[in-house]
Amino acid sequence: MSPPFYLECMGCGRIVGAGERLLKCDRCGGQLLVKYDYESIREKARDIFDGHISSMWKYFHLLPLTSERNIVSLGEGGARMLKAANLGPALGLSKLLLKIEAWNPTGSQKDRQISLATSKAVELGYKVGITSSSGNVGAAVAAYTSKAGMKGVVMVPNVAPEEKLVQIRVYGGHLIIVDTPDNVTVAGLVERLVRELGLYDMVTAGPHNPYMLEGGRTIAFEIFEQVHPLPDVVVAPVGGGGLIASLWKGFRDLVELGLMEKAEMPRLVGVQAEGCAPFVKAISMGWPVKKTLRTPWENIKTICTALADTIPLDASLALPAVRETGGTALSVSDQEALEAGWMLSSTEGIFAEPSSNTCIAAIRHLVDNRWVDRNETVLSLVTGTGFKDLHSAKKSIKSYQKIGPSLEEARIAFQSVLNGAVV
Repeated sequence: MSPPFYLECMGCGRIVGAGERLLKCDRCGGQLLVKYDYESIREKARDIFDGHISSMWKYFHLLPLTSERNIVSLGEGGARMLKAANLGPALGLSKLLLKIEAWNPTGSQKDRQISLATSKAVELGYKVGITSSSGNVGAAVAAYTSKAGMKGVVMVPNVAPEEKLVQIRVYGGHLIIVDTPDNVTVAGLVERLVRELGLYDMVTAGPHNPYMLEGGRTIAFEIFEQVHPLPDVVVAPVGGGGLIASLWKGFRDLVELGLMEKAEMPRLVGVQAEGCAPFVKAISMGWPVKKTLRTPWENIKTICTALADTIPLDASLALPAVRETGGTALSVSDQEALEAGWMLSSTEGIFAEPSSNTCIAAIRHLVDNRWVDRNETVLSLVTGTGFKDLHSAKKSIKSYQKIGPSLEEARIAFQSVLNGAVV
């Protein structure tokens, strides 16, 4: 029985079989997109979506892998959905949901993409994987290639937080720091090495590796099982655009499988930092994909390093993801991201990195501008843990007291807390 998936070139339409060792079209160099034979998996899909979520590999039959023997997993997926009963009303919403992707094994949603991509590398017989990363992808690549017995090489821009660099090395990754703040420039170096040395490209963007978008689809599958009815709005951070593209692809798969109606699809909102917002600019200016890919952001200036891509490499799917769902894109300042992070952690107990906190800051704008009605259900993805960037987190910490070891001083300090002098 042939696998229920294949790859198709977005440029020339060339069809590539499931077992071929291609990550780009060998005819025109175009991006390959994974396609599925929905008829062959429709009946099985109905049994898969039973409301019980374990890991992303519950959806094995909806992923582009031919054998379960090749799965490389650390327990990724199955992210909890929490109702933000304190934060929601503070932002003016009656129902705000948080999907905590930060609780994946290496601390970010990138584990989904890298688990699948590493599994595919094993299936295709690769021994060395290489990626460019501002940190989250690098940590995931280091961890999963180590688990698979592969060699993982991570090239990072010079703005990557120290905590992320340590994490990459601890997981056994081979770290190379490139003296540029631009992750897309680093990705270009990776692409050249891949071409010259025959390495496995693990940059989490469809133009580099078609399997990267597929792991992210499982977030949409889980949302479908966790939230009834589906959210009106899903808010996600955007760097290269792969996450929001994956969400859209996943929801469209559910429509094709007859599990949901197209009208039920949430409006997708993409959020960036003001200091690097090429995707937001492309949406606001109405740019087509080609112009978006040819107009890089010129001056990166943000602490949200996980989103600091000068070009949204997955624009071919990320732009229509927003436009065709009636969504929008907006940017927020670093200060707003820090303040939103404090609100999230101090009201809901969720510690996220600034790049994730942009979504919380954006929701305030969406409510204030009446783009979102207070009675609509809004779901925000929390994509990365705050432990990955403690340096930035320190900027939002409130003051604290230091006292001597006496009961009297302790009483005074405690009373000042009760009086609201210390937050």
